[in-house]
Amino acid sequence: MIHYFLAFFFPAMIAVMQPKNRPWNSAVAWSVVWMLYTLFIGLRDEVGADWYNYLYMFERQAYYMTYSEALHHGDPAYWLLQVWVSRMGWDVHMVNLIGAAIFMYGVVRFIRQLNNPWLGMVIIMAYTGLAVAMGYVRQGIALGIILWALAVLNEGRFIRFLLLVSFAVMFHKSAVIIAGMGMFQHGKNRYLKFLAGAFILIGVYEAFVAGREEHYINEYVKSGMSSSGALIRILMNLIPAMFFFYFRKEWKRVYPTSYQMWYMMSIGSVIAMGLVWFASTAVDRISLYFIPLQVVVWTRMPVLMDRIIPYWLTTDLILIYYASVYIVFLKFAKWSFAWFPYKNILLTWFGLQ
Repeated sequence: MIHYFLAFFFPAMIAVMQPKNRPWNSAVAWSVVWMLYTLFIGLRDEVGADWYNYLYMFERQAYYMTYSEALHHGDPAYWLLQVWVSRMGWDVHMVNLIGAAIFMYGVVRFIRQLNNPWLGMVIIMAYTGLAVAMGYVRQGIALGIILWALAVLNEGRFIRFLLLVSFAVMFHKSAVIIAGMGMFQHGKNRYLKFLAGAFILIGVYEAFVAGREEHYINEYVKSGMSSSGALIRILMNLIPAMFFFYFRKEWKRVYPTSYQMWYMMSIGSVIAMGLVWFASTAVDRISLYFIPLQVVVWTRMPVLMDRIIPYWLTTDLILIYYASVYIVFLKFAKWSFAWFPYKNILLTWFGLQ
C-alpha cells in the first residue's frame, strides 16, 4: 500500500504548496517525475485487472505473428509494438514500460500547461494512472498520446494534433472521437482544419475500421455488454462538465482560446450519461478520452471561483475529493484486488521486495 500512498500524496503535497500565480514547472523536476512514474507503471509485475489477458496476447499471439499480420490486426500499433519486443528477445514488461513512457510523456506535456500542474498530476493519478494506464494498457497508451495531442493543439499546431490523434487511433480506435473535439478549437482557418481532419480520419477509418462495424455493434451494444463502474466514471466527467457550463462566461473571458473544445467535450459528457444505460462498455471506453476535461476544469476552478471561495480552499476540496476517489478505488472497486500486492521487477532486482 505504501507504493500507492507515495504515488498519490507526493504530488498532492506539492499541489497544496503551489503558489497561486507562479506554477512550479521546472523541466528537470518534471523529467524526474516522468521517469519515476514510468517505472512505477511500466515495470509493475502481475498488477492490474487485465494483466494476464495482456500476457496471453503477448506470449500466445504476438510471439507467433509477423509484422505484416500485426499491421492488419485490430489496434495495429500495439500489436506491432508487441511483435517488435518479442523479436528483440524481451518480455511483456518491456511492452508495458514503453507504453508507460508514452502515457507519462503525454501526461507531463499536458499538465505542464496548467496553472497548477501538480494538482493536475493528482487528478491523473487518482484514477487514470491507476486504472487506465495500469489496467487498460492499449487505451492507456492512446490516452497518453491524446493528452500530448491536446497540449500541441493548445499551442496552435493543428496538423500535428491530427497526426498525433491518428497515431493514438492505431493503439485504440475509440480515440478518433477527440479529433472531432479538436476541430472546434478556436483559431484561424477553421474550414481548412475541418477538411484536413476529415481526410486524415477517413483514411484511418478505411484502413482499420471499415468492414468491422457489425462486430463492434454486436460486441458492445446488442450483446448488452456492461462495464463495471461505468456510471461512476461517467459521473466523474459529468460533474466538471456542469461546473464548466455554470462558469462558462467567466471561462470564456479568462481562457478564450480553449473554450470551444472544452465546451464540446462537456456536451459529450452529458450525452454519455444519457447513453450509458444502453451500451455501458462502449460509452465507458469512449468517455475515457473525456478525462482531460476533469483535469482542466478542476485545475482552473480555484482561479474561476476565487471571488467566491479562497483559492487555497478550493484546491484543498479538490484534493480531498480525489483522495476519496483514490481510496475508494483501491479499497472497494470490484477489481481492486488485482492491484495488490504491488510488485515491481525493478524493486525485485534490487532485493527491496
